[in-house]
Amino acid sequence: MMMRFVVLLVVAIWIEMSQGQQMIKQCKCSDIAPCQLTAVQSVLPCADQCQKYITSIGGNYDQISNCFKQKQSIINDAMKCAQDAFPNACAQGEPKMVPKRFGKGLQLAVMTDINKELQRMGIANQVTQLISQGRRFFKCFQSCMMKKLGSCSPDCGLDLPSDNVMVQTVKNCAQKSGIQTASVQDLCFCVEQAGIRQLSDVCPRIQIFKTK
Repeated sequence: MMMRFVVLLVVAIWIEMSQGQQMIKQCKCSDIAPCQLTAVQSVLPCADQCQKYITSIGGNYDQISNCFKQKQSIINDAMKCAQDAFPNACAQGEPKMVPKRFGKGLQLAVMTDINKELQRMGIANQVTQLISQGRRFFKCFQSCMMKKLGSCSPDCGLDLPSDNVMVQTVKNCAQKSGIQTASVQDLCFCVEQAGIRQLSDVCPRIQIFKTK
């Protein structure tokens, strides 16, 4: 869940920075390539900058970071799959005009989907505090990423499907890349051992989403 939130959050930040008229010029792929590289390189530094929201609930940030690094290849595959799923988001040739999009809509779709998954697994109540803390972390993370991407051109937009379609696409990519029940439970237990004891009863109950 965290992986797809990060992937979609980076897209949402770009959308948020691209607000202008009702119709705006589509971004050229050559123009946003440096921004994509900056986004990838900024993820860990921004996470480090916001680590206080993890340590405040008892977690050892370095250990938790190592938990995710152990799954780095799976996460990278999922992120590449998600990026490749929208080949026409930017323009290879002459850009067209695309509708203005709002990043907050995508973030809402992500949170709605995560809440639905937690309810399905019957663990929503147990992770209420963690969800609240996670929101503060991602708000901090988003602010950091927007500063890192501040030099990127804000006067163009991406040609993307609806928010719900984007969420479903990233879920499909996550599952295809190996983010399955066993691997996520393993990650969950690793994070629990790193100090997030609230997960002790949650990890065994995780059942990763089924995609069509």
